[in-house]
Amino acid sequence: MKFIAEGYFDVYIKEFIKKLGSYNRPVFLRFAHEFDNPQYPWSSTGENTPEDFKAAWRHLTSIIAAEGADKIVMVWNPWKAESIVDYYPGDEYVDWIGLTALHYGPLNDDHLYYSFESLYEPFRQEILNLTNKPVMLAEFGALNMDGTQDKWIQEAIESINNKFPEVSGIVLFNSAFDQNIPQTNYNLKFLDWTSNSLSFIQENFSAKSLSTYTTLNEITSTNSLKNPLTRHNIRGVHYKKGKNWKDNYYALTRNVLKRDFTLMKEAGINTIHYTKQ
Repeated sequence: MKFIAEGYFDVYIKEFIKKLGSYNRPVFLRFAHEFDNPQYPWSSTGENTPEDFKAAWRHLTSIIAAEGADKIVMVWNPWKAESIVDYYPGDEYVDWIGLTALHYGPLNDDHLYYSFESLYEPFRQEILNLTNKPVMLAEFGALNMDGTQDKWIQEAIESINNKFPEVSGIVLFNSAFDQNIPQTNYNLKFLDWTSNSLSFIQENFSAKSLSTYTTLNEITSTNSLKNPLTRHNIRGVHYKKGKNWKDNYYALTRNVLKRDFTLMKEAGINTIHYTKQ
């Protein structure tokens, strides 16, 4: 992070920002997500301090502004609630607050069931004391292993609609091949987060109007750039089947495609990101 802040990687960063800026759609950039999670090298594990992180974040946003990449939306995503104050770079550098909201159920250390509300509340108090930015559940889901998945998701959506109006976006963690297993006595190779609640989320999540929120470029001194989020109410999916085929666990067949596109339609997906390889 220190080297990013000091400009050592500016050439690479500018190249990347130009690519994102050339895409004619909003791009949510969750840079250095869970920066306080010791599993990641951009955390304190890699000898990065909160000050190093904030300086790097601010430097990145200055490059985005200089390149005129006004469709990039910066998502700041802590791992633990107690890190929020120390790592927050300031309202002028953040567009959305991202949070990880995953229910591990029996794989929790104490094997207890935690509702979405109990997971979210500690973050909420810290966030509301700090900012009024919209909140994105950047990783949302429940493990499909103890019969409580649908119940957890449905209770979560009900809580969000009734109690947490600041939650304005959900990214469903819908992978069947998650290798980030929290404890060693789990005897399967992958965690399965896939859900049958896509239609329920589509029908019941009260999505807020994206046009009410601003991005970094709208609060610059010129205040003249248009908000890229007003153009579409995006419901998107990053479709990974068929990519990197030799290392991919998904089979891309006609039947799989028909099933997946049916599920996407039911879930209200209107944008698909797919890179042909």
